[in-house]
Amino acid sequence: MSAEYIYRRCAEAEWLKSNQKNDFLLVARLALFQSISSFCPLFYIAFWLGDWKRLQQSLATLLVTRQFVQNFTEIGIPLIYGELRLIQYAFIGNMEAKRKVSHWRANQTIKFGKEDNHSEEERQAALSEYGRPLDDYLEMFIQLGYVLLFSSAFPLAPLCAFLNNLLEARVDAFKLCALHRRPWPTNYDIGGWDGVIKVLNICLYKILKIFLKIMLIASVWVNLTLVLLRCLTNG
Repeated sequence: MSAEYIYRRCAEAEWLKSNQKNDFLLVARLALFQSISSFCPLFYIAFWLGDWKRLQQSLATLLVTRQFVQNFTEIGIPLIYGELRLIQYAFIGNMEAKRKVSHWRANQTIKFGKEDNHSEEERQAALSEYGRPLDDYLEMFIQLGYVLLFSSAFPLAPLCAFLNNLLEARVDAFKLCALHRRPWPTNYDIGGWDGVIKVLNICLYKILKIFLKIMLIASVWVNLTLVLLRCLTNG
């Protein structure tokens, strides 16, 4: 996690002539490093240790427990930060702090239908900015990798991913509507994530192709060994 944080800051500080090229390189590099840190331990358990049960337990932990914790922190941390900010502003005597406190309380009470004297623009200005949905895309990409690469070891992985997507949609909607400032409406596609997902599909195809070749060679050697043993026993 620390290496990912350091790389993210270095990549964001990198200057490029094209903003689109900068976004593509940032997405590609983050996806590469996050894939290495997320998938390599599972490949190690599957192919080096050969512990199928441990692989299933690891996948269940990643797809169920970790996803639940991430969704909880996405909502819990902004709420806790907002309450701490209210406590901090309560001990400050200037008018600017009091105005921010009133805006925050107005945003909390408007969800329950209570009347307030503040405009929608003032409530939105008191919230924090949402930023780019880079972390949300990265989370979905890693989940897709778990399903595509390791669903044979954990057949419930697609179901867990589907249920998590339903929960994730509501969590993201709640973040955009209640916890963050309303973003500017712009027409934008998934950008570099399209190419990253295509690379993941190609890697899956290559892995399956190599695995089938290994299985074919192994079956041929097993059959040849059995034939030789029969010839030796009959002879």
